[in-house]
Amino acid sequence: MHPLAASFCLEGGSDGVLLLHGWTGSPAQMRLLGDVLHGAGFAVICPRLAGHGTQVTELVGVGWRDWLRDAATAAQVLQDEGKRVHLVGFSMGGVLALLLAPVFGAASLATISAPMAVWDRRAHLAWVSRHSSRVRPGDSPASLPDEVAEYRQEYRDIPESSVSELMDLIRAARRTLRRVTCPALIVQSRIDETVRPESGEILRDGIGSAHKHVLWLDHSAHAALLDRERDDVTGEIVRHLRRAIRLMSTSVPDPYHPTTER
Repeated sequence: MHPLAASFCLEGGSDGVLLLHGWTGSPAQMRLLGDVLHGAGFAVICPRLAGHGTQVTELVGVGWRDWLRDAATAAQVLQDEGKRVHLVGFSMGGVLALLLAPVFGAASLATISAPMAVWDRRAHLAWVSRHSSRVRPGDSPASLPDEVAEYRQEYRDIPESSVSELMDLIRAARRTLRRVTCPALIVQSRIDETVRPESGEILRDGIGSAHKHVLWLDHSAHAALLDRERDDVTGEIVRHLRRAIRLMSTSVPDPYHPTTER
């Protein structure tokens, strides 16, 4: 396991942020964001989800409930420490965060490139290979700036059975979007090569929160936390968390209205 792919935990104040990495990825994807959040005074925890961050064969036979259990265990750690729980998930991590938000009474939610619909048509037939142990080559990912390339610690190959688990997870989250009532930030790129851009609209329209907004990106691929607009994304996440905290005080005007979308 690459050192950057390991779970990490950063001590902070009374608000804790659970970071959740993407499918076939690792906590390395969340490291730069974690450092920014820690510098802003938040406690941060980012678990390595089951089957990830080592070798791709370890992902064979791992199901979406295993990933959800790992994420819930980390959220419980923050709650047991008496911290308000904020959820921030990239790609599959965003889908997991959607399911956790109502369970843990999350103070806020942010999703980055969370798939509600995907480009790969093969994914919709993944149930045929649900019990397969075959690993197939994945598509080449979009290039990233050289200075952040080391944070792309992810599998290049794909276990066919795992695709079915991912699609089951997405369907489970789509059925429960209305239960998400905490302030929500949705980050979606219009040129995402993996997730269909309408995913951002599905989340915006489906989430039950009265306080939600979408940050649309025009120059980033799927790995938005590491791409050209990464500073814009991390900055908006910090502002979103602070808005959610201010919203908890009845003496402060609602920072989410009027809702802006760009």
